[in-house]
Amino acid sequence: MWIPNDAIFTEIFDFENVTVMSLDSMSALLSKAIKAPEKNKQLIRQAIASGEFPDLAERIIEYGGSLENFL
Repeated sequence: MWIPNDAIFTEIFDFENVTVMSLDSMSALLSKAIKAPEKNKQLIRQAIASGEFPDLAERIIEYGGSLENFL
């Protein structure tokens, strides 16, 4: 699994032997767009169209992805 360098992890639980972390939504979407664009085509289209992730398209290009996969 690939995760962008600037991803933000948030600790949810910290047990004695296990720490549970959550990945920020933008980084999760970016990872899906870069590593499995065909599988996640509809999800990425919806995320871009929603306006909730205004930098998503730009970041896909920045990390070497292609927006053509989501047209």
